[in-house]
Amino acid sequence: PMSARSSLSSKLEPNELRAHGSPSRVTPRSSSQVASPAGSIIPRYIVLEVTSHALDQNRVFGIEFDIGVLTNITSEHLDYHKTYEEYARTKLKLLQMAKVAVVNRDEKSYSVIEKIKNKISKRHIKNKKWITYGLRKSADITPQKSSFKTNLIGEFNKYNVLAAISVCKELGLTDQAIRSAIASFEAPTGRGEIVHEDDFMVMIDFAHTPNALEQLLSSTRSQVKGKIIHVFGSAGERDRQKRPKMGQASSKYADIIILTAEDPRSESVEKIIREIKSGIKNHELRIKNNTLFKIPDRQEAIKKAISMAKKGDLVLLTGKGHEQSINYGHGEEPWSEHEAVKAALKANNA
Repeated sequence: PMSARSSLSSKLEPNELRAHGSPSRVTPRSSSQVASPAGSIIPRYIVLEVTSHALDQNRVFGIEFDIGVLTNITSEHLDYHKTYEEYARTKLKLLQMAKVAVVNRDEKSYSVIEKIKNKISKRHIKNKKWITYGLRKSADITPQKSSFKTNLIGEFNKYNVLAAISVCKELGLTDQAIRSAIASFEAPTGRGEIVHEDDFMVMIDFAHTPNALEQLLSSTRSQVKGKIIHVFGSAGERDRQKRPKMGQASSKYADIIILTAEDPRSESVEKIIREIKSGIKNHELRIKNNTLFKIPDRQEAIKKAISMAKKGDLVLLTGKGHEQSINYGHGEEPWSEHEAVKAALKANNA
């Protein structure tokens, strides 16, 4: 969930949130620490990403959120929340805390949200302002009612843009200012980022859940003339239930899959790979046909992918994105997906 607030933010060291799994010891800093360093201007608005762990552990207790945004609720973090309904109930806490609730009307979890909402006391949620967005006409904010142009790829980013429009309109920004900002907005580092574009392309993305992979792969498939070579893994000591689903999502769209490490921590990389592989359709046949590889070392996996790429192909690296470290079970080690690509390209051209 995302929220807009005029006096709060938090700052984490690179990969700290993923490394510790939304640790209870990480708490938002006060507005005086974050929003107004010496000589700076206090911003009017602060956008804070609030994790379900933070909501469950009351780490944002006492914060008066102006707007709470719920983008989607997919099956993840069930190692912590145990059930999907409990995960949804936890995420809904943000909307209870906010003055205005913004929700994705098209999301499959919307019916679950409504069901839980109806169980919650009227005082907390029934009488608050409730704004929906979506691609369908039944939502309050749609492309038909609020047209825009964006350079961001994929249908999932259209939903993200509509969420942003919903918030900006509620904050009183003009339609012209909103459209201009969307048109000029570029994706952050490691989010749908093209880092090499010659005969073939290399894209880095942070996607690390089944839903994120489904959205990213389905949106890129139609744009790639050649093959999609997908390199990914799954984090150790985290939700194991998502691993076969990630394999299934990749096998629907990727021509070649290379399974590798993504912060295995104390778990065996080989075991994690086996669990992902179990969701890949015809995985034994893929291995025979050299369209499925298991390479535990991430640098070697990226080198393999780039060595196989031909004209018109897309090498897609998911799971690490912008992160600056990787954990092979001996603590955090320096890592850069961008530097790994450079090294692989250099080796390929040698």
